[in-house]
Amino acid sequence: SFSPIAVTSSTEETEALFQKQLVQSRITAARGTDASGVEMNSVSIGNSVLSFIRHRSEYDIDCGDIDNEGSVIFGFGYGVPISTTLDGNRFNVIDHGVIITSHSNVKHTRTNQSCEIVLKCSSGALESRLRAILNRHFSKKLVFEQTVTMCDSVGAHAKSTISYILNSLDSHPELLDRPLAVSNFEELLL
Repeated sequence: SFSPIAVTSSTEETEALFQKQLVQSRITAARGTDASGVEMNSVSIGNSVLSFIRHRSEYDIDCGDIDNEGSVIFGFGYGVPISTTLDGNRFNVIDHGVIITSHSNVKHTRTNQSCEIVLKCSSGALESRLRAILNRHFSKKLVFEQTVTMCDSVGAHAKSTISYILNSLDSHPELLDRPLAVSNFEELLL
């Protein structure tokens, strides 16, 4: 209720929505229908974007070898199984959260009524936050694992942290108008 929602059943509008909020992408196959349907809520929290996506049809999203402008994208699914293929490795996004960085070759397979949460943030902001926490400088770019097991401690913690933020904003949307609260939520996300 606290974030704008986009609802469409047009393949072209779905592609445009994904490209605006996430990365360049192309829907390569919509099965059982001529259209792909999606609902998306997104909220900016500082320089990070947190999105909830409900898929209303079955389709493939081909992102190819993406250059996501220095962003890191972390996503995980709920309910109906969905998959993401990164550099030829296929992952069930319910069990494994996926981390997409620059030049990851990405293809998503989404099913009717599947849901996912996606966090997009700046790799520079992540490096800066890590540098502040560890009190050290990094001479090389951060390298991320492609997946996070969502039932293990790190994945379970990430899922509960994001759920906490979503539930807090759903209960108190006015927090988005308070710079200190937004800053604290962004630090927590990073």
